[in-house]
Amino acid sequence: MDKAKTLADVETLRDEQVRKQQAELAALKPTQTAERRRLQAEIRETNEAAGCRAAQLQIAAARGSEGMRTRKAAADARIYGETNCDGRLTLFGSDEPWDEELNPLVVSWVPDFVNKWINRQIAHGKDNVARLQHDPGLFVKAMLGAVPSALFLLVPVFALLLKLAYVGSKRLYLEHLVVALYSHAYLCLAILTFFLLMALDNAITPKWAGFGWITGTLEFLIWMWMPIYLWIMQKRVYGNGWLLTSLRYFVIGNLYFVLLGFAVVFITIASIVRM
Repeated sequence: MDKAKTLADVETLRDEQVRKQQAELAALKPTQTAERRRLQAEIRETNEAAGCRAAQLQIAAARGSEGMRTRKAAADARIYGETNCDGRLTLFGSDEPWDEELNPLVVSWVPDFVNKWINRQIAHGKDNVARLQHDPGLFVKAMLGAVPSALFLLVPVFALLLKLAYVGSKRLYLEHLVVALYSHAYLCLAILTFFLLMALDNAITPKWAGFGWITGTLEFLIWMWMPIYLWIMQKRVYGNGWLLTSLRYFVIGNLYFVLLGFAVVFITIASIVRM
């Protein structure tokens, strides 16, 4: 299919292939369920490959007719269709590609409506991943949007880490939770300030090159001050010596950022599915 030179060639190849597959399907017995499902999936793949190649040819024709004008891949995908002809999705080492109707993911120990919901989410995710390939900026937005949510979700977890690190201090979990809330409020304000500086940089630097050096320095200082501030705050709140505070800070910080990384990845994936 990918060697077809014109839309007419695509249509001819598609019709020939589908006719053969439909003839094989008609020759099967009704009891040959697995084979029938396989052929139905092949027919769908043939139609998808034809649509994909047709989109490639139409986009190429549009670009050729418009000369040097820039075309956006995301807009072309929306108008003409997906151009990635190798969009097969296999799950958990399966030889057959995933399909919401013909080869869905089935978890045996959950109700049927849960399996349907899971497969709908997989379908949404697959469609949105194709969108991300044409517009990588959507992934950046999803990831940046996941950071505040991850910070919010990890407030009680961070308080629990403090409780474990300072076991024997006779401080209640609620006291550690207050420390966690203040810490995360500071982190959110620092990140907000960082993004505001980035916005100012994009707006002013093209007109005044020196402003880029100023914002770059401020952004660097913010990133450097964030861990230092939390380190000093931990020392003042809990009143231990610098060595013991540093040890606890290092252990808690490493555990926390591992958890934060997992949370950001999970929320980013969820955001892509809901996009």
